[in-house]
Amino acid sequence: MIAKIFTYYLLMCSATAFLTLQVIGGIIAFVCLALACEAENRVDFNRDIRPILSNYCFACHGPDASARKSELRLDVRTNALEKRAIVPAEPFESGIVNRIYHKDPQEQMPPIETKQPLAPEQKARLRRWIAEGADYSEHWAWIPPRRSSVPA
Repeated sequence: MIAKIFTYYLLMCSATAFLTLQVIGGIIAFVCLALACEAENRVDFNRDIRPILSNYCFACHGPDASARKSELRLDVRTNALEKRAIVPAEPFESGIVNRIYHKDPQEQMPPIETKQPLAPEQKARLRRWIAEGADYSEHWAWIPPRRSSVPA
């Protein structure tokens, strides 16, 4: 009788241990997958940043010289770097990040008068783009198409 109870006890312990290991393994696999996806999911200028700059910034800091404020162009990387609006890999040294997170309504960008505040996700995306190096890329229309390789 004691042997049956002991055998049952060992089976229960091993089943519990097996189930615990499966759960822990699943959690580890999920975390690793999430980290791998995050690493591959870099901010893309044309997909993620250009629309934000175009909708919220280019009216005052874009190609139109007559509408441009403070002689700052955000559509040209060299000008944005020269004016320290963007400091690659240093988001909190960048004028853009400091202005979009500024508490003073007179200093905050986009200006309150536009009634178009940036969403928190957009602010975070701009900050992350700068932290990743603030790579600009040509407008998609000027990038020649590439043939993709056929899977073997």
